[in-house]
Amino acid sequence: MYVNFFHTDRYSFYLYDMKKIGITGGIGSGKSTVCKVFSLLGVPVYISDLRAQAVMTGDREVIARLTDRFGSDIYTAGGAINKEKLSSLVFDSPANREIVNGIVHPAVCRDFEKWCDGFDESQAYVLEESAILFETGLWKMFDSIITVTCPLNERIKRVCLRDNCDEATARKKIGSQMPQEEKVRLSSFVIESARDSLMINKVLDIHKNILKNEI
Repeated sequence: MYVNFFHTDRYSFYLYDMKKIGITGGIGSGKSTVCKVFSLLGVPVYISDLRAQAVMTGDREVIARLTDRFGSDIYTAGGAINKEKLSSLVFDSPANREIVNGIVHPAVCRDFEKWCDGFDESQAYVLEESAILFETGLWKMFDSIITVTCPLNERIKRVCLRDNCDEATARKKIGSQMPQEEKVRLSSFVIESARDSLMINKVLDIHKNILKNEI
């Protein structure tokens, strides 16, 4: 849930010959499952949503700006993000979504840079997983982009099950993101997640291509 708040030429993610691969896909597409397969192959994966949550609860500047804009109840009494309020804010209002992204996104980018600093030339490549790589413009900073796809009906089922919501709410969440077809058009690789055996074979093929510098 980020928008492009910065000039991408300010950021350089290229250390040594280590490649930076972006992996994206809409809500319910199966990105998390695909990322787990890459992890089993020994590829480090930066999960943007998880890191964004850490930034929103650990970065004092981010906390101050979110609280100032949306009120102290955007956090729970224990200091965690009030996920219900945040979700209603960003899904019901594109303007609020842009504000939240503008506060959080640059901090996540800095966090990713620090994370990349922990690797040396022995690491062939790393992945950054984000649902909105294209929406933010961040995709231009990567050597290659992988998009994970899934039929709409299956995505709706997954979102309903995961978020304990009805079909209308699931469709609203899916509709708030860039269309899957557009992501595919801009991607270097596409992985269909609905069929596990084919998905695993596709991950293995992409992994081999990246290691052989065929990207």
